[in-house]
Amino acid sequence: MLDETSEVTLLSPPIPISSVSANLVLHRQMAADQGTLWLRRLITELYHAAQIKKNEVILANKFMT
Repeated sequence: MLDETSEVTLLSPPIPISSVSANLVLHRQMAADQGTLWLRRLITELYHAAQIKKNEVILANKFMT
């Protein structure tokens, strides 16, 4: 969601932070709601982008050692 033109700087936290797990629980009546569909798509896109980035880092580290 952030790109090279963004004015936001991402920094590592100054202290160790444990991982966080989040769950999205929906009633089946909300499954077709446009807002819910948008949120689910956004979460999926962000997850896949993070996985790709993680794999790139792993591969880069393999080739650097």
